[in-house]
Amino acid sequence: MGVSVDITEKKSKEEEILRKQDELIRNAKKLEEMNTALKVLIDYRGEEIDNFKKSIIKKFERIVIPYFPTSPETQTCQELSATVSILENNIKAILYSDSPNEKELSEFSPTESRVAFMVKSGKSSKEIASSLSMSLRTVYFHRESLRKKLKLPKGTNLKTHLQSPKE
Repeated sequence: MGVSVDITEKKSKEEEILRKQDELIRNAKKLEEMNTALKVLIDYRGEEIDNFKKSIIKKFERIVIPYFPTSPETQTCQELSATVSILENNIKAILYSDSPNEKELSEFSPTESRVAFMVKSGKSSKEIASSLSMSLRTVYFHRESLRKKLKLPKGTNLKTHLQSPKE
């Protein structure tokens, strides 16, 4: 005598379970790969943010901080006004990245940068000398130094060059 039991339904359930397990394993591997990729992207983005912060700090150290007066109470209102204008211009250049002269500014001394800003603003040498409490000859010296650093050919107007947009 024999006993027969129908196991087709049991077999189909086992096969379905095995298919689901395979599918779960494949999905788990995909998720692990995606997680690894996301970690790499997050790390890269973190590095980008750190580099951006460092870049902004360097720019501020190079073209803003040197202009903070060491003793504002000894400066005239006109000198402070010129300094504030330069600070405003340089901060806008950093924030809005519209500084055509940013590379040039980094090569200038703080005094040269002040003179360059005032020349760019249309101030005469006498006005610059008065605003910065320096002699007219010192202003001429700084203007000539600016021309040398900018490698301007003879006859090129410093004001026009500083005002012209750069790539």
